[in-house]
Amino acid sequence: MKKFFSFLLTLIFLFNLSACNNSEITPEITPETTSATEAPVIQELDMETVYQNILTTIDAGEDIVMFSESNPDVINEFYEGISDIELKQQLLYIHPITGFACEIMLVEVANEADVEKAVSIFESRIALGSDDSCYAETAALWKSNAQVQSYGNYVCLIALPEGYEIPANVFVN
Repeated sequence: MKKFFSFLLTLIFLFNLSACNNSEITPEITPETTSATEAPVIQELDMETVYQNILTTIDAGEDIVMFSESNPDVINEFYEGISDIELKQQLLYIHPITGFACEIMLVEVANEADVEKAVSIFESRIALGSDDSCYAETAALWKSNAQVQSYGNYVCLIALPEGYEIPANVFVN
């Protein structure tokens, strides 16, 4: 009887072992994953959530004060030409003191072809902030601590004061 149970356990062990070796692991493809040959699927992002994640990432706490600006005239003054682009989402947070190097502008363009236009507009904003003829004390910060990032149809300009590091990709946690 012992031999029978030993033989039975050996068969079960071999069956399990062979089943493990022959199994293929196939990942389940979800909206977040794609095959190696396909471009990654970009999830829809809410600009307010992205903004809050930026603040969390840079550990802004009480040090950075920014106000939301939604007046189209003011936004177009800061970002000349942005009103010519069809946007799905737009969010601008600026420092209450003009000329302070602290600004976050997030947009989702409706058409992929407009991503480069938005990037160009944001780069022009950095160039304007970097012009030391207006606010010489903050021009260096605009030059060193401001950048444009894009991810699919999402584009961001982020300028932070001295001592804050800009996240590598503000659109991905």
